[in-house]
Amino acid sequence: MGGKIDELDIAKLKEKYSPEMLYNKGYFQYYEDSLEWYFDPERCMLTSLDDYQRLVLCDNGLYMDWDQYHSNYSTYESDLAYVKFCEELANETKWFEDYLVLIAVKDKVTIGQWDKVKNIVYLQALKIALRIRVVSLMQIMAGFQEYIWSMRFDCCNYKDFDGVYFEVWKRVAKQKMEFTDALSELYREDMFPLRNVDIKDELDNIRYDIYVACIDETVPENEARQLIKEAVIKMVHRTRAKILEVTAQNRGDNSEAKLAMDN
Repeated sequence: MGGKIDELDIAKLKEKYSPEMLYNKGYFQYYEDSLEWYFDPERCMLTSLDDYQRLVLCDNGLYMDWDQYHSNYSTYESDLAYVKFCEELANETKWFEDYLVLIAVKDKVTIGQWDKVKNIVYLQALKIALRIRVVSLMQIMAGFQEYIWSMRFDCCNYKDFDGVYFEVWKRVAKQKMEFTDALSELYREDMFPLRNVDIKDELDNIRYDIYVACIDETVPENEARQLIKEAVIKMVHRTRAKILEVTAQNRGDNSEAKLAMDN
């Protein structure tokens, strides 16, 4: 029979099950896989680095450009500057989304026009970087490419979906229309050109019944719209590759949490 945990001889257990043996048997694998960050042993040997620079993101396949990130010994201050750079770039180039819609709906933007628009966004990125100063050229290029990719992803996968289902909900829940009739009306009236193909697909789908039909007609419209926005995310359910901006933000949060515990 086994004894109680507090009655076990810890020294004998350590002698019988050495850390090396447990490691080789994969005893710690499940625990290690659950960690998103770890202190890199090789970086811990470099006296020129601080603890923040020794904290490394696990290579679990979820992040873009992990090798590039891993080769960069960024500091806490430079990561904060990079997050600020990405936020300001998004705030100062919101007009960029209009061009993405034109491309997606009617392919109205030529290759030359598209290159010109991207160059304008890149110049804005350079201006922001000059204001912040701490941001490196590598971070500028990474932030620019990630921003373009992120905006295109959101436009293709999320934009206007909440509006489509909100209008359908108003017709079905409040006007008591049949679902297919409501959706057909949106399609005929071309209310959401960006989503016409998806509306046609939805006529043969049941996503509305699963995610939206449960919202009662007595729910205020502003609350219903928010619930539908959340439902759209569940419907699309596509994994966006995490990017350096998120990495820097999370790394900073982890560092702040560690400092709080140390203090």
